[in-house]
Amino acid sequence: MDITAQRDRWLNAVLASLSTEGVDGARFEALRLMLAAVLVGLTLGFTNRGLLRLQRRAIAIAAAAGAINSGGMLLFFFALTRVNASMASMIISVSPLVVLSLLALRGERFTYRHAVRLALGIGGVYLV
Repeated sequence: MDITAQRDRWLNAVLASLSTEGVDGARFEALRLMLAAVLVGLTLGFTNRGLLRLQRRAIAIAAAAGAINSGGMLLFFFALTRVNASMASMIISVSPLVVLSLLALRGERFTYRHAVRLALGIGGVYLV
């Protein structure tokens, strides 16, 4: 088992104990992401400080991607308060298929690999 999987198991076990004490989903997820960011930053700081030096453009892109991802996670947890977990999981599992479709609409050539990905994605949504 690699170190990332071990860290994720430990982090999820610690934070799962918090979830039983009345912390709602959004706060729980925000806490989990902040703790993970601090741990990654500390790890990089101790192992290779050069990786922490970034250009402003890279920081802006990472912050925008993080905000979009965090928004998606918060919306997922908000959806869990409104619909069944199975329905929310099915909806979120369709997102790679939407991305593949948007790439095709943008003009990217649809290849054999895309067809295989689309078929596997549809099969996965069916199984969920």
